[in-house]
Amino acid sequence: MLFNADLNFVSRVSTALIITSFLGACGDSSQFSEGITFNRDGYPGFVSSVKGISGKEGFGRWTDGTQAVIEFTQPLPKNFTLKIKAAPFAPSMGKPIKIVVGTAQLETKFSKPEPTEVVIPVATDGNARSIIFELPDAKSPKELGLSGDSRRLSLALVSLKIK
Repeated sequence: MLFNADLNFVSRVSTALIITSFLGACGDSSQFSEGITFNRDGYPGFVSSVKGISGKEGFGRWTDGTQAVIEFTQPLPKNFTLKIKAAPFAPSMGKPIKIVVGTAQLETKFSKPEPTEVVIPVATDGNARSIIFELPDAKSPKELGLSGDSRRLSLALVSLKIK
């Protein structure tokens, strides 16, 4: 009898571990629940690398260049809602911004000078590990004669959430 009880316990634990591993492999969105708040030091543990995003400022971080990439440690969920709170630098205001998540090609606009949240439904194959922002209208304040800042700005990123 004792042997059967131990075997049942082992079976339940094994099943739980298999389900947990499966959910992790399928891009469980709970790991992304804290989101990214761009005015904090560093990035959450689920972010493996960032390219084309400048250093932390009081509001958040500027994109720097014509492409910004956020790489994740795990695949993104197959279906999720991407919430981005950002404000455009003047030359990018109201212009299309392409967002690439795996094979999904999405587009949005930021049409107001103050931070606005856009909500974008995303469907992927479940293997995507990055979000890429294509920012063709990035310009530096220096080239516009506004200041000596030579960063090619497009979006003032405040937060990003994956739900």
